[in-house]
Amino acid sequence: MHPGELQRLTVPTLLVWGYHDPVGTIDVAQAVARLIAEAQLNVVAAGHAVWLGYPQHVSELLCTFVRSASHG
Repeated sequence: MHPGELQRLTVPTLLVWGYHDPVGTIDVAQAVARLIAEAQLNVVAAGHAVWLGYPQHVSELLCTFVRSASHG
């Protein structure tokens, strides 16, 4: 996505990013989060496919996010 597309997002957005992601560094994750008005960034000590290495943790993050977004 282009920055302008990210800036048009108006819904709560959860970003789950791997700290050791070879595709995008933490600086990239933080830049993406700043572009999305209602972004929440969670960094996990993992690589690119966080959900594969940490399915339980990612599931908990998702559940918490959905609950908070639906009551916000």
